[in-house]
Amino acid sequence: MDLKEKIKSNIDELEPHLLQDVLEYINSLKQKKDIKGYNAKVSHKEVQKMLSSSESSWADDISSERKERI
Repeated sequence: MDLKEKIKSNIDELEPHLLQDVLEYINSLKQKKDIKGYNAKVSHKEVQKMLSSSESSWADDISSERKERI
């Protein structure tokens, strides 16, 4: 299975309310590529904006991973 097929498969498995987030992220990636080039760096504020719709907490995920290692 190639990369595009894996992505499509994962998208098909997503809950409908998450599809809007995926579309916004894809559009954001397209804009970054068109405006700044493929290897452009993303600012801290842009990352915050992209992740603001996420329902999970990265801090909690990192903390739980650290606890698992101890």
